[in-house]
Amino acid sequence: MNLCGSEGALSKRYCKSILNHKIKYVEVPQESFCTTSKGDDALRKKFNDSLLTHGKDADLYCLVGADDIVSPLVFTLLKNVDPKQINMFGIGSNNPLYITDYHTNERYRVQLNYRVPTKLLPGINVFTRAAMIYSEWQPYNQAGCETGAEFFYDQINAVHPLPGWVLMLKNKYALNQSDTIKARHIIYPLLPAEKRLVKSHE
Repeated sequence: MNLCGSEGALSKRYCKSILNHKIKYVEVPQESFCTTSKGDDALRKKFNDSLLTHGKDADLYCLVGADDIVSPLVFTLLKNVDPKQINMFGIGSNNPLYITDYHTNERYRVQLNYRVPTKLLPGINVFTRAAMIYSEWQPYNQAGCETGAEFFYDQINAVHPLPGWVLMLKNKYALNQSDTIKARHIIYPLLPAEKRLVKSHE
């Protein structure tokens, strides 16, 4: 299995504690303007290149943002997926999306408010090998990056929402900053149980 990053030694140091003879780090070059691309071809290329660090023989291809933490339940549910079936998985949009903003010290829950309906939360996309072959190894091929991949596979009814949650850790250098999220989507204060969950994963 491979883990990838695009920040050189910084990315490798981030995942150093779990690297071993079975888990390797692979650097994925990033064009300098990716940090402000807002979903253009450069960022889509980075996503596609990241998935291909697994080679072309893996059963599942998973993209999780470096600043995103997702419910472990997702990986349990994916254990028996048939890689020969064209499928895309993610956490369903009706599940909790939490934000921790280290710049402002805010924590809140988000209800997404996109112009078009989506089935999946951002944060994690998983593709079967058959799905990768179907997209010619480029699932991120439409505008919107994660949502674009979802719309691509939804045309053949291959998008499958899973239960769970997503926690996004934000700082002032994040691609989608907290202020942008709050301006576009509905936000709610955390309930006591949610505060404990978020705190335990920060």
